[in-house]
Order: sequence, then structure tokens, then C-alpha cells
Amino acid sequence: MGGMRTAIVTGATSGLGQAAAISLARSGFHVVVVGRDAARGRETLADIEKVGSGELELADLFSLKDVAALGDRLAKKHPSI
Repeated sequence: MGGMRTAIVTGATSGLGQAAAISLARSGFHVVVVGRDAARGRETLADIEKVGSGELELADLFSLKDVAALGDRLAKKHPSI
């Protein structure tokens, strides 16, 4: 991402989370969309990529195993958030 600021947005596949994710992308952030539903996540990511940069991470935040795995993936990919 070469100096681009990164934002992690949970609940970004609908409602206020989605609006916040798109707004952050429009403001120059690389937005990591976190959600459980791959199809809705891809739709949100497509909207983000119309105005900026983003990626999708699938995780169920009600699962401690998923949360830990997500944290590990994010720490490796984005050492500075």
C-alpha cells in the first residue's frame, strides 16, 4: 500500500458500516471490509473500488477462532493500521 493509510471496517457489508467504508475509501484510505457473507462483501468491495482501494476479509466475529485468525492475517498484511 506504500504509505496509504489502512482502515479495518467490520459490519461493512450493509448500513452504516458500508457507508463508512465507502467514505473512508473516498477519503484515501485502503479499506479492509470484514464480513461473514462473501457475496455481500464482494458487492461492497466493488462499490469501494469505484472510489478507492480495498480488500475483503471473511470472518465471523462471533467465533473466537475466526477473530484470532483474522487478527493474524491482518497483522501479517498490514503491520500498521
